[in-house]
Amino acid sequence: MAPQNRSGKSTLKVSRCRFEHRQLTLRDEVALIFIKQRKHLFMKNEQPKRDQYEEMKMEIEKSAEEYGYNSKFEGGLATNDTDYLMELAENSKAALKNMMNRLIVKKRMNKKKMEEELRKWSNYDGTKFFRKCLEEDEMRMWEEQEQIDEMEVPPEGESADEEENMEEEKEEVDENMPPSEEDKEDLNGEEIDSKTDEKTFPEEIALEEEGEPINYVAIVINQTNEQVPQANNVKIVPKLPQKVPFACAQSIFALQQGTVIFPNYPGVPNKKFEAKDLMNFGTMPIQTVFEDREKPGHWTVLFEAVNDRFGISEELLKQFAPEALNKAKTMVKFFESLEAGALGNDFRFGSTPLFRHFQDVSFIHSKIHEKFGMGSVTYMACDPSQAPPLYQNTPVNLMKADVYKACMTRRENKPFVMKGDLLVAIPKGCENPDGCMCNEKFEAHYKKRCNQNLEPNSEGLLDLSGLDVTIMRILIECSDDCGCSFNCPRRQVQRRKTPPTVVFHDGDIGYTLRALEKIVPGQFIGEYTGLLKVPKVKDDHSYEASVRVMNPNLVICAREAGSVVRFMSHSCDPSAVFIVTHSREKETDLLIPRLAVFALKEINIGDPITIKYYNKKDLKGVKRSIKCLCGSSNCIGYLPG
Repeated sequence: MAPQNRSGKSTLKVSRCRFEHRQLTLRDEVALIFIKQRKHLFMKNEQPKRDQYEEMKMEIEKSAEEYGYNSKFEGGLATNDTDYLMELAENSKAALKNMMNRLIVKKRMNKKKMEEELRKWSNYDGTKFFRKCLEEDEMRMWEEQEQIDEMEVPPEGESADEEENMEEEKEEVDENMPPSEEDKEDLNGEEIDSKTDEKTFPEEIALEEEGEPINYVAIVINQTNEQVPQANNVKIVPKLPQKVPFACAQSIFALQQGTVIFPNYPGVPNKKFEAKDLMNFGTMPIQTVFEDREKPGHWTVLFEAVNDRFGISEELLKQFAPEALNKAKTMVKFFESLEAGALGNDFRFGSTPLFRHFQDVSFIHSKIHEKFGMGSVTYMACDPSQAPPLYQNTPVNLMKADVYKACMTRRENKPFVMKGDLLVAIPKGCENPDGCMCNEKFEAHYKKRCNQNLEPNSEGLLDLSGLDVTIMRILIECSDDCGCSFNCPRRQVQRRKTPPTVVFHDGDIGYTLRALEKIVPGQFIGEYTGLLKVPKVKDDHSYEASVRVMNPNLVICAREAGSVVRFMSHSCDPSAVFIVTHSREKETDLLIPRLAVFALKEINIGDPITIKYYNKKDLKGVKRSIKCLCGSSNCIGYLPG
């Protein structure tokens, strides 16, 4: 599995000259179009020299003037010729409308909002298309073009009537602007990774039904609708769903009727209401609370599905939203725990361009975790151009129908009968040790290929002080065979009670996983989930984890979908360890390999949660070209790559 850059690092980054997350005047929007067109020419002409670039700018400016995009005057109304001024204003307004129509055709602006803005215009004041901030952005674009990737904003689906209207508007635009090669491309000059297609991330987002059961440990994707037996603890679907938890009903409501559009992200609604809409739709739940930089004792609040920010005193939050306030104070401790310079204050105080986008992804994923009894997750990055990691969050494993059927035929899935002469040690951790069958199952199924049978204590913690990470190990959890309750300490993976974590972008390493509260040695941190599959030689193996103790033919791949523990980075002195787990609540349930993560040492708030992906013996004869950045005293230097 990939050692350092285990981020699911999105190819979707945001350029410094994007302004989706800033309040823009309409004139700024027009100015931005010309910068984007210049960038197209810049890229299409194979990065010309600076003087060639300036020549192209002049050509665009000249073309803009010919088609009415540049006013004939600057600095206000300098003439008394009312007819001339009115004609100029109308021409400017028409030109602006055509440009906005172009934006709509490219699906970058809400049509209704644009029309409302245009009604407010009595005239269009003269202005250059280069305000200082835009000029600075253009300069940075020139200097940093090779380092900055573009962020993709996938278009929304539209009705047939809307598509027809778009075509009419596009024809109207074409009458006023000559066709060009740029028209055939996206205005933002963006590219989408071919791997992130709709098969991986379906566009349709739906609200799950109230009270939808969560007693499943896997989702079976049965694309061909073939007849397969139904196990009690699996969910069989024709395709991978994108369902928002029922607790996020307001987000779905905004997706249907909201007017503010945000970048798309798998499984996250991308529309919001404005504050004025609250008069019609009522109050919304609090989504995020963070520090107010200007007013000590006050906090900034984001409400679910509402675009605007609100300042609220700490006293009011204590009274009406104590849980949200406590979480905000925990985040303050997290920021204070980071090494100096690890995270700029801009993100801490919500000033980065994509801050709200990060909060939306964190909110939806945390609600998914909450539904399954898991700790929250918060995504953050101090680099203003860094987008949230692109992957689909799933607390359970995924598998196709053929793998599902193969798992059902495994010996471990057949009824367990204890041999009369089997001598085993007294089980540890179970609240009913006299009836516990876990050690018998180890002797019967795994003893021949694995001699590390890990057992928890009465608090559910594993003693990993003598663990040999170079040899195979397994944890066997209780089932109804043992006669214990669901709260038995030997059911940690089943209960899914995990600590809150932060997925933190850490410079060259990429996205990493950090603790949001203290984690003690032997504590269950989370389950490594993904697609349970048969590995192929040509596949990308960077996110594949072996479960060979239970099934040597399968791996869990978290490249496109998985849990947050997929973000653990490599360390030669790790703080956590993978443990293959035999776990099912009932003996009649399907048994599939599960991969748990437990703490090897104490992990304090803000500390990275790291794993050792490679042992020295695994690296013999393997080409190593990736420099290890773990910084430990026993670092092996370079990793496979």
